[in-house]
Parts: sequence; C-alpha cells; structure tokens
Amino acid sequence: MNSLMQDVRYALRQLRKSPGFALTAILTLALGIGASTAIFTVVDSVILQPLAFRNFQQLTYLHTSVAAYGDTIDASVNPELFRLYQERCPAFAEMVAYQGGTKGFRLGDSGTPEEIGVLSATQGLFHLLGTHPILGRTFTPEEYVDGHGHVVVISNALWRRVFHADAKVAGRTLRLGGVPYTIVGVLPPSLRMPPELMGFTESGVRRGADIYRPLVLPLASTDPMSDWNYFAIARLRPGATLPQANAEMNAILAPLAAKAGGNVRVTTAAVPLRQAINGDAARGLWILLAAVGCVLLIACMNLANVQLARARVRAREHAIRAALGASSTRLFQSALAESMLLAVAGGTAGVFVAIAGVKAFLLAAPSSLPRTGQVHLRWETLAAVLLLTLGTGLLFGLAPAWTALRTDPQNALRASNERTVGGRHGRSFRATLIAVEVAASAVLLMAAALLTHSFLRLMQKNLGFVPQHVVAAEIDLGDARYKNVATRIQMYRRVLPALQQLPGVRSAGFVTALPMHGNIWIDGMNIPGDTRPEGARPDANFRWVSPGYLPTMKIPLVEGRLMAERDLGTHNVVISQAAARAAWPDQDPIGRTFTRGDETLTVVGVVGNTHSRSLTSEPDRMVYLPYTDVTPFSATGYFMVRGAGDTGSLVASIERAIHATDPTIPIPEVRTLPQVIRASVALEHFEMVLLLAFGLSALALAALGIYGVLAVSVAERTRDVAVRIALGASKGRILIMVVREGMVPTFAGLLAGLFAGWAIAHFAQVLLPDVSPADPLAAGTTALLLPAIAFAACLLPAWRAAAVDPNTILRSE
Repeated sequence: MNSLMQDVRYALRQLRKSPGFALTAILTLALGIGASTAIFTVVDSVILQPLAFRNFQQLTYLHTSVAAYGDTIDASVNPELFRLYQERCPAFAEMVAYQGGTKGFRLGDSGTPEEIGVLSATQGLFHLLGTHPILGRTFTPEEYVDGHGHVVVISNALWRRVFHADAKVAGRTLRLGGVPYTIVGVLPPSLRMPPELMGFTESGVRRGADIYRPLVLPLASTDPMSDWNYFAIARLRPGATLPQANAEMNAILAPLAAKAGGNVRVTTAAVPLRQAINGDAARGLWILLAAVGCVLLIACMNLANVQLARARVRAREHAIRAALGASSTRLFQSALAESMLLAVAGGTAGVFVAIAGVKAFLLAAPSSLPRTGQVHLRWETLAAVLLLTLGTGLLFGLAPAWTALRTDPQNALRASNERTVGGRHGRSFRATLIAVEVAASAVLLMAAALLTHSFLRLMQKNLGFVPQHVVAAEIDLGDARYKNVATRIQMYRRVLPALQQLPGVRSAGFVTALPMHGNIWIDGMNIPGDTRPEGARPDANFRWVSPGYLPTMKIPLVEGRLMAERDLGTHNVVISQAAARAAWPDQDPIGRTFTRGDETLTVVGVVGNTHSRSLTSEPDRMVYLPYTDVTPFSATGYFMVRGAGDTGSLVASIERAIHATDPTIPIPEVRTLPQVIRASVALEHFEMVLLLAFGLSALALAALGIYGVLAVSVAERTRDVAVRIALGASKGRILIMVVREGMVPTFAGLLAGLFAGWAIAHFAQVLLPDVSPADPLAAGTTALLLPAIAFAACLLPAWRAAAVDPNTILRSE
C-alpha cells in the first residue's frame, strides 16, 4: 500500500510538471465518459429498465396485419376477434381491449376547456397491469354496462395538477366532451399508460392517459374484417410462450379470413409490451450508444499515443530507477498510476458532464421518443461510470506501462534522450493505433453521411401539397352540445367565413384529419360490377373537407373539377390519382360511381397524390367528401388557413376567430404545416444531428491523433532527418517521407472503416429510407473528407521536419 501511495504522489508531481497535457487529457476523458454515460442513461431508462407493471415480462401487445383491399393495414383487434381470443386462446390468462384518444376536459361547468388523454378499456385493465388505486376504487362490473359507465379513474399527475392532491376527490364531477363523469378513484404515480400504447388519437398529439373510463364493445359485425379500431394487451399464463399464443391466434384468424373471401390475408402476433412501447427508437438509441462509444475509444487511443510518447521520452528515467533496484512490477505500477489518475479525474468531471448531457438530451429530444419522462441518472449508472473510468484508464495506460516494463536499462542509459525515444517497433505500434482511429472515424462519418443523405432525401420529397404559409388549427367538438352532426356543420359554416376575412388570409378550408397523421378512416371503394375478390378491391382514406380545403393546400387538379359549394349536401367526391388508378385502371374515372356502405358516391374530379401517413411511405389513396356529410364519429377537425406571408401573427387571430363563435371550444393546438411535417420526422432529425456531431468529433480527434503521432515521430527522428538533409535529401523528399508516414495508416484505416460502415449500414437499413447502404455519396464524402483532414494534420509536423538545420543537430551530437 505504501508503494502504491508513493507511485500516486509521484504521478501527481509528474502531471503538475505538464499542466497542459493533464488538462487536455482530463477534458478529453470528461467529454468522452460524460457523453457515453449520458447516452447510456437514456438507453438504460428507455430500453433496459423494467416497466412499472406487475410481472411485465408476461405482458404482450397484440398486433395484426390485414392485407386486404389491395393494401396492408396495421391494426390490433376488432370486437369479434377480441372475444374469440378471450374464449379460445388458453395461452393468455387475461386480455383487455381499449381505445386511446383525447377529449375536451373541463372541471365543472365553468372550467377552462383543455385537451386531455383518455383511455377507455374493457373490464380487468387494472388487475391485468397489477395496480390498485391509492384513493377510492376502480370500476364495478355494473359500470361496464352500456349507459352506466359515467365514472372515471384519474392519474396521479392529474390529481395533483388539477385537484391539488385533494384526499376527498372521489365523488367530484368533471366533464369530458361536455358529459359529466364522477371520479371514483386515483391511481398511484407508478401507473400512467404511456402515449406509445394509446393508439390512434384524434389530435395526433402524443399524450399519456390521465383519465380512465369503462369501455363497452359493440356487438360483433357481420364483416369479420371490419372495425379495426381497438387495441389489446394480454398477459401470458405461467409457462406459456409467445409462439404458442401466436399459433392459437392465427388458427382462429384463418377461417375468418377465408370467410371474408378473395385474397384477404390476416396475420397476428403478440409482441412483448416493452418492445411495443420502444418501437423503432430502440435500434436508433443502440446505434447512438455505439457511436459515442467509438468517440470514447478514439479519445483513449489518442491519449495512449501521447502517453506512449511520454513513456519513451522518460525511458532514461525508468532505466535509472531500474538500475537503482526498482522491480519490473513497481515500474509497471508507477507507469500505470499516471493513467489511472487521469482516468479518475476525467471520470469525476464526466459525471457532471453526464448530468448536463442528460438534461440537454431531454430538452432536445422529440416527443416521439418513448419513456423520456423516466430518464434520469441512477446510482447503478454511476457505478457503471466507475467501471468505465477504470476501463479507460487501463485502456490508454497499459501500452505506456508495458513500454516502461520492456525498457532495457543499459541501452537507455547509453543513448541520448533523442535517440532513446525512437524505434521501428514503437512507430509501427503507433501507426496501428492511427489506423484503428481512422477506421472508427470512418464508420461514424459514413453512418452520419448516410443518415444525413437519407433525411435530406425525405425532406425533398414531393408532398403533393404546398405547406408553406399554412396554419392548422385543431378543434374538438366532442362536447354534448355538438353531438348532433347538424350542429357541427353549422359551427364550421360560421367559422370558415370569419377565418377567410382575417387580415393577411388568402384562403381557408376544413378537413377531418391532417396530412402526416397516419391512415385514418379507411373504407373500401365498392365499384358496381367489380368482379374482383373482396380482398383485391381497393380501399382509401376518406376525408371530409370544405370546398376551400384543396385550393388552400394547393393540391393540383388533374382531371374534372374541384369540389364547389354546389356539391355540399350531395354525394359528389374528388379522389386522388392513386385511388383512381386502383379503382379504374386505364379508364376515365370522371362521372363513375362507387359505394361506401349505403352511400353511392360520384367522382367529379381527380387531384394529385399526397402523403397522409409519413414521408417514408408511399402516397395514399384518398377520397375527399363534402364536409356536410361528415360522419357522426368525427368530432375532431382542422381549420386550414393560408396566409399571404409570415404566418406567425395568424395564430392568435385564428384562435380569436374560433372562440368568437364559441368560447368553450377546446383548441388543442395551432401549428404551421411545416411544423407538422417537421414533427413527423423529429426522431429521424434528432438521431441525424447526434450522429453527425459524434462523427465530426471523431474526425477532429482522429486529426489530433495523427498530428500528435507525427509530431512525436519527427521529434524522435530529428537526427535521422538531419543526416538525410546533410547527405542531399531535398525538403520535398522530407515532406513526402513524413506525410507518407501519416497517410499510409490513414488509408489502411479508411478502407477498413468503409467496409465496416457498409456492413453496419445493412444492419440499420430500417433507419435509412430511400438510401442504399452502398450509397456512393456517403462513401465518397467519407473517402474524401478523412484523407483531406489527415493530410492537413500531417503538414505541420512535415514542415517542421523539412525545416531542420542539420548543422545545429549534428554539431550537438
């Protein structure tokens, strides 16, 4: 122990003699360890931490893929399937169906309207999740009878925010959509259904559930492939497996699909609940963690190179200590102590960097990233930081310590300082480190270039409409006063002229669903005389719009005419090109009819295709109907307003115009259409920015590493360079010699990195829509940028070598 403390004190004295090196090393490690810890904290909280449900490993989310009507629909369950699964799937112990959405919420009759997340579930939700209310009770069986379910259980967050943690909250009344509900219980803080499981919300805004109410499923439909408007969570029985449950469900599905006729294909799968919550974000977070790990690895290699140089310069010192009786173990321990001290100091500073990094991550993270509310630095993570600190100290300290251990005292004492630090073996080892650094940098740069190119391609896609200068104002008419469709239409008729008369407004329209909010209200287009099997007939997204909607969005007319005022109250519709091609391939669709339920619809116009799901999907088939025919279930809608210029001043004016008609209407959100589009790709943009930052950091560290190695190499070969110049070597040849020493391992590392980057990109293909893993632009950018930066890093040491004065150097010999 005494010898260890002596080595620590000696290492501190050595670091005090080189404050610049010590500070640079500590900052480098602090940034590397801090960034790695911050990203690991996010990965741990989002992906690895258990869910706050009883035996969450047994919980599954039911996912169904319906290939029908010439398209594939991702759904969960419909009422008939849910009942069949409950009765005939012994692999499941419990199962609950639910619907997630938003509702206008008011406390009493005079409360301010706001939008809130509401989850309606069948009997058994709280038992399935393994939770009990901290106040009051949950629902009784009688409250799952239609007409008797005007009771709610509220989340702990809502109880504290709105009711100020009132212990007597049970029995109080709140209004959802203008309908009074009685509060019967309050849930514990650990339970709040995450927005990732809320399914489709009318507003498209991701909100967790704050209010829970009973759900009564409708009677089974005559069409077993209809009404995919419910979601389901099930708990596996002890000993049951996912393959067993999936086999049981698909055995039930097969005859139902055959009954539907045609080529309807339905498959279902129970996936772990945590996987359903994390979705595609998990793979992106693992890639970010690997990226920041590469940055830390490069930083450690840089420090190892510098420590190697310091160890070789101090070889004479080690030789003297060995001659005075120091053992090999003591020399090794002494050399390693300096690296471990730097690692501990860097790790300590890295904790503070990690705390700041987690906060910055949460501020910048998009709302679509799951479980961000649970992200915080844990004691377990701090323990991992300790292990990471020790690991980094060993990683960049072992090579210098091993060099000190292998120093030959006699050779070191006979040689001058300049000649001691040389050696072909040392230069080869450092060149290998350069190659590994460059390879890691190339992987990160190529990944960042691929993701950036993919994102830019997404943003350059033709949306089918012009989003600039358009504001979307969402309204919720779920209040009981607007239960009648006629009252909703009257409200739309009053608001639209008021919006059109606002200063700076060019046009305004109404639509029941925003672009980029997914497939909503899908129905089949039943064409008279169509002999195709039912599963081969087309479907479409149905949107109820005002005559001003299509011009406001600047969706181009292709054939026929746009919707006009005279079409209101009729069954005239406008369809998209994709819908026209699917329904009447190679035929003129104008004037043709198709049915939807009991309605016969006539096509009066064809417009261009638009993206309704996402930028990564193909344009969807669309049918635009008069908003006077809006379905009773469409309580949410959007007023679309196109301004003449800057839309910032329109937001307040739009809200005032709507509330002038009815001040009690909730307006959950008013956003510009470009904001809506950016929100749809927020996660991709976030991952791209982080990966690009890590790639550029790796590039800078690689350049510093190359510069440091060549600077040391020039210093240790000063005499050799002087002899070459004295024998007639030109400055150009000296420049080429030094630059070649840096560029040869650079190109070797670049080739290895490009190959590794290509292999990794194949694994992460899901993150790269519209871009091939062998994208020439990404590979070309990496292949040009890295050598260019490496060449710039080689120039200064090469110039110093060429400027050596042989007379001065050789005279000193």
